[in-house]
Amino acid sequence: MPRPRKFNKHRQLIFRKVVLDNRPLPLAELRELLNGEKYTNEMARCDVAALRAVGCLVELRPCPGRHGEKQIVFLDGPHTDDDAIRETINPDGKRLAARLAAAVICGLAYCEDKKLLPRWMEQADAQKALDRMFEDTTAKGGRTFDEEMAARVRSVLLQLDSKLNAQRGEQAIDSADDVLKLVELSNFALEAGKRALRTKLHAFWAEPFRLVAIDSGTTNLILARQLRELRLPVLGTPLCSLTVCTNSRKIFEVLGPPEVSTKCIIIGGQQKFHSAVIAGAMAELFLRTASVLQFGICVLGATKVDVDRFVACSDSQEEAAMKNLFMEKSSLRVICVDHGKLQTGPGREGYKFAAIDPSHIDLIITNSPFGSEGAPEDGPLSFRAKVAAIEARGVPVLVATGPGTLDHPHQ
Repeated sequence: MPRPRKFNKHRQLIFRKVVLDNRPLPLAELRELLNGEKYTNEMARCDVAALRAVGCLVELRPCPGRHGEKQIVFLDGPHTDDDAIRETINPDGKRLAARLAAAVICGLAYCEDKKLLPRWMEQADAQKALDRMFEDTTAKGGRTFDEEMAARVRSVLLQLDSKLNAQRGEQAIDSADDVLKLVELSNFALEAGKRALRTKLHAFWAEPFRLVAIDSGTTNLILARQLRELRLPVLGTPLCSLTVCTNSRKIFEVLGPPEVSTKCIIIGGQQKFHSAVIAGAMAELFLRTASVLQFGICVLGATKVDVDRFVACSDSQEEAAMKNLFMEKSSLRVICVDHGKLQTGPGREGYKFAAIDPSHIDLIITNSPFGSEGAPEDGPLSFRAKVAAIEARGVPVLVATGPGTLDHPHQ
């Protein structure tokens, strides 16, 4: 008879404190919980590897403010109390996505004095990148026809799953012709989405006084730091004034100083506990009753863009409600995330705030995986297939680090 496996108290504590409670756990605190039991960094690495093997995305990282100390963090959790951890996850990808989003907001195809433009705007011509996306679908990462078609068929089949779950019998069965017809309709939906996006963007870029909404999040914080470097007005362009409305105290601290040309409006309301985010009933009331706040564009972050259920998710119900209000008051609705947020399979679902549908979202901005990250480039779950599946729903995707957009940060 096989001997029962020894109960592992270390891993139970790590799972309960790090994953379930969703907070970083310093090893010094873990040793106290173990009543002084010897616990080394090597033991921590073994426990982290064991938890990752069963699907818990935990990692051993340096502990801020404690030299030489380590802590275990849960990378798939919201970490609403510690944005410093989030900023260390895929920082290059976030910078590229934010840089492209800033270029979309500014829309500067020409400037009389290049010295007025910040350094990040070099090679950041959003109009040229978007025009290339409209004209040449092969410019997005060089997808082959077979891979794009496979992703579109997969998207359609997932769309039909809801019908199969709601109906029974012969009425729930679709013929191959019906599936192919839906794939063809997805092509028309994408082209219609691109045309609508181009019309809205050029109308927005013609506005000299621009009011945009940027919600909380680490990628959008990087976006705010880039907009801080603008010197307005920009000669030779329509852009004279740029105002950002946000529910993030951190973004307000970046754009609030009087010497910054980009001005900022902070949403009134209650700050969330252990967070720089302003959300909840008072913040929603402020945004609903402020009729003068009508945005040309809103740039929203997301905890997860679910490519199985085709929804964008947020950290909390309060933040999801704020994102919905920003979208209601905006002409253009943009989701800006790094490539790691495009996810399939089981995982933390979060709180849905938008469907991947042109009636909810006009554009998704992201970055392609870097070669050093070893991201898979084939199969139904590859980055290219995820982009094709999203576009099959009629929502254009603008990818940084692709032909005609921005360069890889380490090249």
